[in-house]
Amino acid sequence: MSQTVDSVLAAIDTAKVSAVKNNLSTAELAHIDLCIKIINNAANKLSEQIIQLPNMDAFI
Repeated sequence: MSQTVDSVLAAIDTAKVSAVKNNLSTAELAHIDLCIKIINNAANKLSEQIIQLPNMDAFI
């Protein structure tokens, strides 16, 4: 699960660069920045929860 969060966070910069290449308006760029803040916040909260999950190897 943490790999998924890491992958999403790693892809944010690439996605933003791709989006900016589309000659977006100031409002659209601001919206992208807001979305990135929301994604980062959610990823941080999710990462905190992931740490609390037990290692599943103990249940095998």
